[in-house]
Amino acid sequence: MNLVFYISGLLSCFTDRRIKNNVIQLIKRIMERKTTQLFAISKDKKEFNRFKSLIDGSLKSILDNEKISEALRENSVAAMSGQKQVILIHDPCDIRKKYSKELENIGNVLDLDKKVVNGYYTFNTVAIDEDGKRLHLVDTKIYSNI
Repeated sequence: MNLVFYISGLLSCFTDRRIKNNVIQLIKRIMERKTTQLFAISKDKKEFNRFKSLIDGSLKSILDNEKISEALRENSVAAMSGQKQVILIHDPCDIRKKYSKELENIGNVLDLDKKVVNGYYTFNTVAIDEDGKRLHLVDTKIYSNI
């Protein structure tokens, strides 16, 4: 029986592909070494810490869209404070992933030759100071069209 099929119920609880891969690796190691002792199934300290954080719940997604956007806005406001006028420009554009087939929620976008390729849409906002000399990314949203 295929391991992924056997634990599919467990894997369906996770939305992040990296976490699913870590769970699969952890279970494979437990089965290979016939032990649940993390130090015995880990190749090195880095892997030990990854398995440990997976089990104890301290594993967090580093790239959270809202946290990134909030940090961008805070930095931009701080950098642009004191300006009499700030110009905001909204820029929708595509992230092209022409050769990617299995990225999470990958959709379709146009390449520079107007051909449909795999990718994501983005909507960015930049702030320009009144002299037009400083540019700051204020916000970015990445989304799929599927």
